[in-house]
Amino acid sequence: MDVSSTTGLDWQKQMIADITAAGMDAPATVIADGKLHRFAPEAGRGESGWYVVHQNEHFTSWGFGDWRRPDFKGKGHTKPSRRLSRKEWRALKKELRERRAAVDAERLQVQTKAAEAARARWRASVQHRHSTRT
Repeated sequence: MDVSSTTGLDWQKQMIADITAAGMDAPATVIADGKLHRFAPEAGRGESGWYVVHQNEHFTSWGFGDWRRPDFKGKGHTKPSRRLSRKEWRALKKELRERRAAVDAERLQVQTKAAEAARARWRASVQHRHSTRT
């Protein structure tokens, strides 16, 4: 999905519009703490949606997606509050790469736990079927 760009305090409205335009129900509240948050992208389908919002003194950026649609991800950002120097841009890009890596690691951890839980349910189901046949 294309990156959207907006200014100042409109970021939350733009993020919600981006999520809605992607065909998902937006979360009721948005927390801008740089951590991964889950939400229900469709009523009654569980919390397979995720988003993350990063803020600093220059701008706000966000990403979102749906784990049921693994190839789907959206992102956007506000315009910087002022023209940044090359040194500031390099530092900002480094910070964003580090934050992205942390979110990716957190996402992998959540997905690993979900896969382990699914395997455990599957094993229990198979054992239950075999025990009821004998």
